[in-house]
Amino acid sequence: MAAVHAQGLSEAVAGVTGGRYLAGMALQRALYALSCFALACSPAPAPSDDSDDHGELSSGGTTAAAPASDPSRWPREFVAGPGTGPALFLHQGSDAPALGYVSEGVHFKIAGLPENGRVPVRIPGALKVRAWLSTRRMALRAQHRGKIRGTPAYVGPGDYVRFLAPADDPDWMRVEVMPRLAEGVFGPAVAGEFPAIGLSHEPPPADAEPPSPGTIRYVPAGREVPLYARPRGEVVATLPALPTGVQVAVLRERGEWKGVRAGLGPYLVGYTNAELGEDGPSSAEAPAQPAAAPGEVPIRLRAEADKPLWRLAEGTRVRFDGRTVAIFGSAGWGREMNRYENTGEVDLFVAADDNVAVRGMVRIADLLPVEGSNEAEAPAAPSSGETTASGTTSTTP
Repeated sequence: MAAVHAQGLSEAVAGVTGGRYLAGMALQRALYALSCFALACSPAPAPSDDSDDHGELSSGGTTAAAPASDPSRWPREFVAGPGTGPALFLHQGSDAPALGYVSEGVHFKIAGLPENGRVPVRIPGALKVRAWLSTRRMALRAQHRGKIRGTPAYVGPGDYVRFLAPADDPDWMRVEVMPRLAEGVFGPAVAGEFPAIGLSHEPPPADAEPPSPGTIRYVPAGREVPLYARPRGEVVATLPALPTGVQVAVLRERGEWKGVRAGLGPYLVGYTNAELGEDGPSSAEAPAQPAAAPGEVPIRLRAEADKPLWRLAEGTRVRFDGRTVAIFGSAGWGREMNRYENTGEVDLFVAADDNVAVRGMVRIADLLPVEGSNEAEAPAAPSSGETTASGTTSTTP
C-alpha cells in the first residue's frame, strides 16, 4: 500500500533531529517514504460485526483535560500546518491506528482539547472527517508581521505558527515557530508568544503590511553564522552552514554590525558582524506540488494502479473498527486494499480531493465503476440475507 501515498503529499518538509539541520529534496523523499510505510503497515480496519453507531460520527474519545488554565480561550478553528507522515488517528491513545493524511492549509475545527498529543477534530469539505489529529499539525496564520515574544523568531502575514495554548496574558497566545531558512530547510522550533488578535485560521487581510524589504544579502555557502541579541550581546540563534547559503535582509547598520532578518519566513532576527555577499541562489519559489483538478483522481490515489479504483457517491460512509470516521460530502474515489465478501465490505484508501485522505471500510454495495475505465468491474450487490457493513441484512440490490 505504500505506493498509494507516493505522490501528492504537500506536507513534506525538512526538520531538525537532535539539533542538526536536515535539508533538501532527498531528505523530503526519504521522510515521505517512511511516512507512507507507516500508514501502509498500520493495522487494517476490522470487518464490521453486529455493532452499529446509529449513523453518528464518533471522535473516538471524550474531551480531554485542558492543558491551559482557561480552556474557553482556546480557538476552535485551525488550519493544518506543514508536517510529514500520517496525521489522523482513530483515537487519542498511543496505540491508535493511523487513519490518513491532511494537507497543509486545510481548515478544521476542534471538538475538545488535546490529550496525549492528539486533538479531536472535524474536517469539513468534500470528505467530512472526524478523527484525532496530531497536535504537531495544529496551526494558525499570522495576520500581521511581528516578533514572537521571547524568541529570535519573526513572522510575516500568512506565516504558519503552531498553536500551543493560551498564554497567561489574556491577549497573547503560546505558539511555536520553525524558521524557514531556505527552500525545504527549517531551523529548530522555538516557542514564545504572539498577540491573539494577530492569529487566525483565515488568510491575512490583502492589505496586511509585509516585513520591511531591507537590503538583500547572503550568508556565504558553507558558513555558520551566529546571530546576537544586540551588537556584542548574547548569541540568540545560529544560521547553519548550508550549501546554498542563507538569504538575509539587512535592516540597519551600526559600524561593522548589521541588524538582519534571516530566511524566507518565518524568520530569525538578530545582529551579525559577519561578511555578507551580494550574490546568492535564485529567489524563485520551489516548484508547486502537483494537484488534481476538480473531477480528477486525487493525487494520493494515483499510484498502485494494479489495485481496483472505485467511484463513491455523496453520502457514502467510511468506517474504521466499527466507527464512522468519514462521510463523502460529494462524489469521491477509493483504491481497494482488501475485500471481505463475508461482511460485504472493502478496505479502501479514499479521498474526494487533495485535502484529506483516509483508510477505512466501505460497503461493497456502495462501490461504483469508474466511468471509461476497465481497471475494475462493477460490484455485485449483497445476496439475500448477506450481512452488510452496518450489521443489517439486505434483500435488495
